[in-house]
Amino acid sequence: MAVDSTVQFKRGKKNDLPYGLEGEPLYCTDTNELYVGQGKDLPPKLINANGTGGSGGGTDLGYINVLDLGIKPEANFDNTSLFNDAINKGIKNFYFPPGIYELNLIISTPYIRIKGGGIGKTIFSPHIDKDVINLQYVDNSINNCEIRDIEIKNKEFTNNNGLSINGNDKGVNAINDNHYLKNLKISNFLNGIFIKDRTTFSKFENIEVSNNYNNGIRVDSINAATCFNGNGFYNIVMAHNINEGLYINTTRNGADFSHIALTNNFINCDVEDNANSENTTRFYGIYVTDVDNINLQGCYIENNAQKSDNGINLYFDGAFCRGINISGTLVWGSKYALKVTDKCRVLSGEISAGNKIRGIMDINSQVHISESGLVIGCTITEGYDNVKKLNKDVLENSTTTLNPFSIGISHDSTATPSVKRSNYITTFTSNEITNFTDGVLGQIVIVRPYGNAILTFNNGTYIQLKDDKTCTINPNQTITFMKYEDKWVELFRNV
Repeated sequence: MAVDSTVQFKRGKKNDLPYGLEGEPLYCTDTNELYVGQGKDLPPKLINANGTGGSGGGTDLGYINVLDLGIKPEANFDNTSLFNDAINKGIKNFYFPPGIYELNLIISTPYIRIKGGGIGKTIFSPHIDKDVINLQYVDNSINNCEIRDIEIKNKEFTNNNGLSINGNDKGVNAINDNHYLKNLKISNFLNGIFIKDRTTFSKFENIEVSNNYNNGIRVDSINAATCFNGNGFYNIVMAHNINEGLYINTTRNGADFSHIALTNNFINCDVEDNANSENTTRFYGIYVTDVDNINLQGCYIENNAQKSDNGINLYFDGAFCRGINISGTLVWGSKYALKVTDKCRVLSGEISAGNKIRGIMDINSQVHISESGLVIGCTITEGYDNVKKLNKDVLENSTTTLNPFSIGISHDSTATPSVKRSNYITTFTSNEITNFTDGVLGQIVIVRPYGNAILTFNNGTYIQLKDDKTCTINPNQTITFMKYEDKWVELFRNV
C-alpha cells in the first residue's frame, strides 16, 4: 500500500506570511525562504541552510522577539530604555508577542519595523503622559518605518497621542516619509494619530482611531514646504471622537499656495459619530484647510455633529482649496453634508480647478462656483456629472415631515414602501420593488432584506438602475437610491 508523503506548505509573501501551527512548514514565495510554525500566537521561525532553527528566541522574517531583550508585558514596568538600547545596538526588526507593554517610544532611526500579535492581543500602553510611539525627525530624515498588528490604548493620561509622526520645518531636504502603518487600533488619547509638519508618501491601512479626546486623526502641517503630501489612507475608521474624526490644518493664510497639502487619498474610510459629545464646541465630522487634490473615494461620512443646528459632515476652509475629488461617498446625518467657505480662492465645482464633486444638490440662490457658500446633500456620489439645483421651496413646502437629509428606519413588506419618515427600509418579505412612495427630491433610501427575503429591482417608471439587468438583493445585502426628478436612481449596491 502506497504511503502519501506529500508535505503541505502554507504560502505567502514575506510581509504577509501567515502564522502556522507548531511544526507546520511555511514557504515565503518572494524570497524562497522556509519557515516553521510555532503556534497560532507566535510568528514562524526561519529555517537556515542547515535545517536548524534560527537564533535564540526565534525570528519572524528577521524579527527579534522582544522578550529576549528583557522587555516585559508587565504592569508598571517601563520598557522604553530596553527598546532604545536595542536600536542603539543596531536591531531594527522587533516582534512583540501578545501581552500589554508599557512604553513611550521616540523613533528617529529609519527602517525600524515593529510587529505585534494582532489587535486585542499585543497592546501598547503609555508608561508616562507622553506619546506611545513618536516617529520623530531629529537631525536626519526618518523613513521606511513599519508598525503593524498592535492595539495602542491609553490609561488615565489626557495630554498624549497614540501615534505621532513629527516632521520638521527645515525645508524639503529633511523629511519624514514612506512609513507603513497597518492593522492598528488606537483609542482614548488626545489624538489617535497626530501628524506634524513635513510628512510624505506614507501608507495607513486597516486602522481604527476611536474615542479620543480631540481628533481621530489630526494633521498640523503649517510650517514646512510641501508639508503633507502624497499620503494614502485605506480602510480607516474614525469614530466616536470628541471633536473631528479627521482634522487637516495646512493653512498658509494666503502666503504661499505651493506649500500646502498635496494629493492625499482617503479610500474606503468611515468617519462616523464624531463631534457628538456634550463637551465639543467644534461641529464637524471632517475639517480641512488649504488642500490641493484631496481624494475621498468610497467613504462613509455620517452622523457627525448631530447636536448642533449648524453641524457639518465635511467642511473645507482656508484661503485656497482645489482638486477636491469626492466619489462613491455617502454623506448624511448632519444638518449640512458639505460646506466650502466663500473665502476659499478656488472652490469645488469650478471647472478650471479640476474638482469633481458630483450628485450634490445646492439649495442656495447661487450655483456652486466661487463664492457659493453652503452646499448640502444626502449623498456625494458618481451619480451625476453636473451640479443640480434644488428649489428651496420644494423643501419648505414638502408634504413629508421627514427632512430629506436625515435618517429614519422602518419596516415595510409592500412592493411600494413608504419612505415618508425613513431612509432605511427593512423587510422579511420577498418582492419586486417598483417604487418608493412619499419621498422628496434628494432623499436617500437604503433597502435591506432579512431572513429569507429576496428583493428584485428592474428599470421602470420610477426605478432607474445602473444597468439594464434585473438586480437581485439577497438577505443582508443592500441597495441605495436617491430621488432625482421623478425617479429613484441607483447610487450603489453592496452585494
